[in-house]
Amino acid sequence: MSDFGDLCFSTIPLDLVKPGDDSVLCNKFCIVVEASFMRPVLVDEDDLEDDESQHLYDADCDWVKRDFLVDRDQLLHDLETSRLTIRDILSVMDIPVRAFMIDQVLTCARQMARSILLLDRKVLYMKVRVDVPPSFDESSSGGGDDDDDDDVLCFVPATASSIEKLEIVKVELEGSANQPCSVCFDQLLVGCEATRLPCSHVYHCGCIRRWLEKSKFCPLCRFEVS
Repeated sequence: MSDFGDLCFSTIPLDLVKPGDDSVLCNKFCIVVEASFMRPVLVDEDDLEDDESQHLYDADCDWVKRDFLVDRDQLLHDLETSRLTIRDILSVMDIPVRAFMIDQVLTCARQMARSILLLDRKVLYMKVRVDVPPSFDESSSGGGDDDDDDDVLCFVPATASSIEKLEIVKVELEGSANQPCSVCFDQLLVGCEATRLPCSHVYHCGCIRRWLEKSKFCPLCRFEVS
């Protein structure tokens, strides 16, 4: 679980199969969003010590839950489209969006899509849980400002020099062979050249170059390439 101030955010892959999953026309993600909006407790300031007022919330929260069915390609291939999709889902729930939330959801989606145990599933389920304290709740209801959008949509590319320094390896039988590249999801074939990041994740050379020209983070573990 990630904390941003008192805002708590987590993504959890769910091992679910529901009736009708096999009838969907294309592979999907079902993102189950659960949000709690905590209410402030009104107390006399004279009764508080130091910064205690920042952490006084009513235990009776407002709970909201909603399922979102999204085409799998919409989250796995184009970085900008995938980030906008997650931003829109969270915004519909009146959740104040931060860039780390979007990155965490997309990392979970990529890990699920490449899991051997889930390859035969047409619908992959994940839960997104958010606990929103009053200060964040109030800021989101006002519509936000341009700075909030910049925080969500800011793509920081890796430097050209850091991309050029990445290790080029040959895919061998042991190791990355027959594993999917987590950018394009095609297999890494034995004998082909691939790029290995310092975090040890391996990708097609062209795929990871295009990715890093938009974002400096590893698609799987968020390691910063610099």
